[in-house]
This record gives sequence, structure tokens and C-alpha cells, in this order.
Amino acid sequence: MGWYGLKASTSCDYTPPRNELFAINISGDYRYFDDSYLDDRGNVSVGHLAVQGVSWLAEPEWGYRLEGTARLELGQAVRFDISIASSADLRRYLDENLFLFGGLASSGVPGQADLAVTLLGGGGWGRFRDVTPLAKAVKVSEALQQEKIIARPLSQDQLNEIAQIIGRRAELGLTGVLEEIEKALGTTLGVRGVLALQSVLSDESRRFCGFDITASAGYEVFDPTGTNSAVIQIASNLARALDADSGLLANALWQADLPFTGHARLTASASYNRMLSPTAALAALYSFSGRQSPTGMTQLHAIAVTLNLRVSTALNTLVRVETSWGTGFEEPSWGLSLGFQYTLY
Repeated sequence: MGWYGLKASTSCDYTPPRNELFAINISGDYRYFDDSYLDDRGNVSVGHLAVQGVSWLAEPEWGYRLEGTARLELGQAVRFDISIASSADLRRYLDENLFLFGGLASSGVPGQADLAVTLLGGGGWGRFRDVTPLAKAVKVSEALQQEKIIARPLSQDQLNEIAQIIGRRAELGLTGVLEEIEKALGTTLGVRGVLALQSVLSDESRRFCGFDITASAGYEVFDPTGTNSAVIQIASNLARALDADSGLLANALWQADLPFTGHARLTASASYNRMLSPTAALAALYSFSGRQSPTGMTQLHAIAVTLNLRVSTALNTLVRVETSWGTGFEEPSWGLSLGFQYTLY
């Protein structure tokens, strides 16, 4: 299924009624991991339970993003890890794309020696838009054609009108959205049309478009090495809705100590997500992490493929296969996870 001639750039020109995302998920998995050593000294067979939350808002003048995770590990011993506000920032837009921001980034676990927290401030260029309503409007057009409720694909103007209605779902509710779509089309959906559109509208996958690049300076208020230091950081993010069923996300971050001492860190990742059917989705992720020191550079590469199967509107089951390799590995590591994800909000 395609966009009926719609290009990704057209979808990225779409402006939703409100650019926001709020979600809280509970998830669990069983994971078998084959480590990077030939003698299997680090092999693990464990289970996890986790609660994850994200809140994101991009208004014309202000924007913010908060993320947090709490995780319980069930193996030979029970371990509770919590990472609150693993990243957070507040942005003040000076025009359409130029912004100033302040925030923090954290890694590790509170109460343990590996906790690192960095306060940052700087500026950037770019903006993201949630184009999920337009992607769903295209799927609405496809579904209505399949049910022979409309004879031809909806026009660009009609798609934009339907997208604006879908973007107001929090205000209208599912029934209100269906009623407004009927009014916009000037036709009755009927039982088959309502059922088809309910399936489209209940899909929780998101599509984003946009980019940003930021430059900032900050200070490590907590450092696992005990040598707190000033840092400089450059980061970039990219999101593209390739079509109504697939999207691409990519990011990169470079960070170095100030004054420059030869220590630096580079991370990058790219993921491709595609809906295979109304109840199945596939995600492929590649990530890279490198650390530079005066004595050399260490690298880690990882690939993960996840199959997501929707059981109900809120519940998904997941099958994940992963592998990694890098500096000091005697053999590639690999892992298999079977899990679930339940959307609370």
C-alpha cells in the first residue's frame, strides 16, 4: 500500500492540530543471552518487568521532552533498577526552527557507582512533527476503497481534512472522529466501514517527520569516575515517514571533555519500522557506540530485529533477536527475547 502519489516531503509539510505525545507502558520479557566469550562465562537467562514513560510537546514557542524507566530483573537474584528522567529538555523557539534549550542527560542507576548525570544548555535548529494523523488518513482512504464506500482515493485536500479530524481524537473520542469523517465525506460509513476504520484508528504506531541539530555545553554533576568535568556536545536527530506503513529514525551524538583531553564519546543509531499487517509490525535497529581515549578507541556494534504482534488495542507481544560485536570480543554475542507490552495511557 502506498501514499497514492504522496511524497515524504508532502507528509512532512503537514502540521497536526497539536504536536504532543504522552505514553506509559508496562512491559516484560524473558531473555537468553550468549556472551562474547568462548567459555560462555557471561551467559544469562533472565526475566524483566519494566515501566516506561515518555511525555513530549512541541508548541510554536515552547517544547519539552521527558523520559523515564524503572526495571525489575528476575534472575538468580532480584534486582530493581530505576532510571528517572533519563533525558529531559526544555526548548524556547525563537522562530520556526531556531531554539535555545536547557536539560539533562543521565545514564546508570541511582545509588550505584555507574550513575552519570550531565546538565546541558545550548541552541539548535530544527523541529519535529507528528504526522501520524496524515498516515492514518491515507489508511482510511485505502480501507474505504477496499469496502467500496468510495470509488477513488481521497484527494490531498480531503486527506488533510481527515487528518485534522483524526488529530483531534483526544477531544472528540473514537465515536466523534467517525462521525466527523462521515460529515467530511458526505456519506454513511455503514457497519463494515466503521469496523474497518476502527481497526485503522486503533493502531498505536506513530509516524514522525523532521530533524534537529544541537550544540551545547554542560557539566557532569555526577561522574562514575569521580572526575567531574565540563563537556561539549553536538547531537542530531532525523525522522522520516517513508509511506503510510513505514518510517525511519536516526540519531547521532558526539561528546567530549573540556578542556580537550583526548576523551570523547560517539553514539549513533538508525531504525526502520514497518507495518506488515493491521496486527503485525517489524522493526530493525543498528546502533554504534565508540569511546576515544589517549590510548585508543573502543567500539561496539549491535543489530536487533523485533517482531511486534498486536493482541488487542493495548496489548502487544514481542519477539526480539539481537547480536553485537566490537573491541575485545572473542565471538559475536547474541540474544533472544520473548515479551509483551501493555499501554496504560
